[in-house]
Amino acid sequence: MNESPPWLSHHVIQCILHKLLDMTDKMSIEQRTRLPSFRVNAKTLPELFNTETVGETEYAWELITEMERQGWITLKRGKSRLGYADYENNPLLRLEKTAEPHIRKLLGRTTNSISQAQQWRKLVIERANFFPGQTDLLAEQAIKVPGKSTDDILNRLETLIDFKDKALYLREVSARLFWGLSKLLDNRSDMIAELLGQESCPFLEKPVTLHVHIAVDEISGVLFIENETTFEAACRGRFSHTNQLALVYASGFKASAKRLRQFAGSSLYYSTASLTRSSLVAQFENWLYQFNPPLPVLFWGDLDFAGMQILKSLRERFPNIQAYAPGYAPMLEMLKKGMSHAAEMANKRGQIDPEMTGCEYADIQLLPAIRKYQEFVDQEAI
Repeated sequence: MNESPPWLSHHVIQCILHKLLDMTDKMSIEQRTRLPSFRVNAKTLPELFNTETVGETEYAWELITEMERQGWITLKRGKSRLGYADYENNPLLRLEKTAEPHIRKLLGRTTNSISQAQQWRKLVIERANFFPGQTDLLAEQAIKVPGKSTDDILNRLETLIDFKDKALYLREVSARLFWGLSKLLDNRSDMIAELLGQESCPFLEKPVTLHVHIAVDEISGVLFIENETTFEAACRGRFSHTNQLALVYASGFKASAKRLRQFAGSSLYYSTASLTRSSLVAQFENWLYQFNPPLPVLFWGDLDFAGMQILKSLRERFPNIQAYAPGYAPMLEMLKKGMSHAAEMANKRGQIDPEMTGCEYADIQLLPAIRKYQEFVDQEAI
């Protein structure tokens, strides 16, 4: 086994290892003949599935399989299903008995009569008076840092109030509190608000970056484009059918973030052509942040399950959004003619069928075709 592999600090790996050791510590001496294990799914390991992109989940799964190769755990993979990744098939993850002492040493955990989660709650309760608000969520959401004790972490967290009135992003606060680690407070906004006794977290999440191109005399609609290469091609006039649209690029699923339509939640970067059309830029921003005036909204991305999932997610921010037929139609023809690729050819086995997007064109034509041919077409192919 490696002494201290660099991926040990990844938050998903930390969650898994502490979970297994917690399970071990709860066992009686008689029960410890059984090795602790659990099924991997969104309920037992939400940290693996609650990511911004499929790529982040796949990367974390690669680290889990690396643990298997190192002999720390064993994985019993579930029945394989076409189009589904191993982690989506409810695999069984089990701690290797011979690895337990090594893992405990690396994590700084000795054998205890109570679990680490119980210890965390106990120490949080003891320190409750150090925070201006409540500590219920903190007690249930342990923060773990390799090489740092619970006391070390809580000592730093107690200084959170010093940043309350500073205009900082959440990741800046995390980095300043926790030894330069910027992601420890991700998805903990509610906890922070509770600790500070406020209705909402005073620190902003990193804004979503939108690249915007407006080269028209009048905006007839807004087109979100999934891939940067196609966005650039459209900006340079490659596709005549986009000429009357405001074009927007936001990487992957980021355009579906809740904060996108809040002024402080997104940053807009305009092309040179856009800057000569100040009145249309103002119109675009009024539409984005104030929903006025109403405009048709379209999405064009890869012809695969992930692209359809992005469309579905975008409907939460833009209820009237539709799949962009002039862009998808030639891709659909390529799919039908076999000018497409299987999931395995492009590392897309982890994609999940969204079943329904809410867009009639996508649900009646695009998704059924993907299911029928079980292949995909990248947007850049046209």
